[in-house]
Amino acid sequence: MKSPILATVPHKKYPQAELVAALGALHELHVPLNIREETDKKNKLTALGLLPVSYDPKKFLSTVEAIEAAFTV
Repeated sequence: MKSPILATVPHKKYPQAELVAALGALHELHVPLNIREETDKKNKLTALGLLPVSYDPKKFLSTVEAIEAAFTV
């Protein structure tokens, strides 16, 4: 599985559940720069699809991309 889709179900008790799930997936997939440089460790995935149900997809994607950019050097 190289390009899974993360589909989440909104919950009124946890309004940020979809965003938290997306960030959790990105956190799990993150490989620190020093590990990437020292080894030939390949990325686990080539792409991660996000399927937000309760958010505007464009706004959700831009929010996730902005947070993911904080992981890069």
